[in-house]
Amino acid sequence: MSLVDQKGDIDTGGLIPMGTAKKEVRDHYDEQGGAVYDARYGMEQLPKYDLALQLAPISGDLPYLDVGCGTGAFLKQVGGTAIGIDLASSLLATARQKANNANFIQGDAEALPFRKAIFSDIYCFTVIQNILNPMIALGEMARVTRRRGQVVVTATRKAFTSEVFENLFDSYPWTGLIFSDDDPYDLVACASVG
Repeated sequence: MSLVDQKGDIDTGGLIPMGTAKKEVRDHYDEQGGAVYDARYGMEQLPKYDLALQLAPISGDLPYLDVGCGTGAFLKQVGGTAIGIDLASSLLATARQKANNANFIQGDAEALPFRKAIFSDIYCFTVIQNILNPMIALGEMARVTRRRGQVVVTATRKAFTSEVFENLFDSYPWTGLIFSDDDPYDLVACASVG
């Protein structure tokens, strides 16, 4: 049985187990739709992409993953072989039109539907504050990243203090952990999977 459907996207059979809080987040972004999402957040994301790529350039030998990919702006900008995952189907519909280099899956950052060590790098922009259990999501990102692969995560300053954000990373033995506050909107973390 293939996990890739005729559109080239990963097929989960429509099953996305989620609690009420996750449904509320998904519904919020589905109601916005891709055009509203891009108008509201598009320009503030671009400096984060540049900073992330300075901290952790894509290594290119395996696909990379964009967790909470939204409308696929990062995937379009960077190119290469990639997978984007997001809860919101309306954002994924826009992403499919925007980034033809990627496959997309509707799914949950706390239960990434991938085997271990399958991605070269993972990027997660301004999503972690919307996740019910961010430490579980970080553990999932570490699980699906190859050894010495990079994980870059940003979080809004409105949701986290620097100390709280940094403490999220205590639950996994990251190597080369770097925190940056160079972005005006978000805190940024970059780490390697040991």
